[in-house]
Amino acid sequence: MELVVIPFPGISHLVPLLEMAKLLVDRDSKLTANVIIINMPEGPPMDITSIKQSISTDRIRFIEIPKDERDSTREVMKNTSTSFTNFIETQIPFIQDAITTHVIKRSGSGRLIAFLVDMFCVSMMDVVEQDFDVPGYIFFTSNASLLGLSNHLLTLSDNGQDITDFNGSDVELDVPAFPIPFPAKVLPWRVMDKTAICPLKG
Repeated sequence: MELVVIPFPGISHLVPLLEMAKLLVDRDSKLTANVIIINMPEGPPMDITSIKQSISTDRIRFIEIPKDERDSTREVMKNTSTSFTNFIETQIPFIQDAITTHVIKRSGSGRLIAFLVDMFCVSMMDVVEQDFDVPGYIFFTSNASLLGLSNHLLTLSDNGQDITDFNGSDVELDVPAFPIPFPAKVLPWRVMDKTAICPLKG
């Protein structure tokens, strides 16, 4: 059985997803996890040599996507508010090809059963359902408090609240995931961007 794991390019996203993959393959001796390594268009490729050496099983495989140095890809990175999701969308064809070549067509490969997708790679979910016809699961790589905050702000936004109104505001936010209310003005600057309220929103 084959699982495809798609972390966002960055060690802080790769490591939690890799730890989850380890837990899953340890629980089922028939499962192999295929970890897709995506490289950002700027900067050096992600060095995962030490990570590979720390893996004690041959049932976790790494599939590296060649660095995309097209001008069009660099262009989508200029909009800081949507650069993460837009960049992943540019990589979808390469990820599809890699999965088809290295997982589905690989000699002796087992049945593809599911995808485990990073929270910043949710644009892959439509591909998972339409092209591969297997379940896809979103992995939130941050802590439960941030997930609770993200979901609360998303709910407020869906109910007509303009999140940018909280910029510098003394309004107290009562977030269910937090033990006490806090002033909205201490929210991270990034959540003031409507496009970045919650990475789980498609």
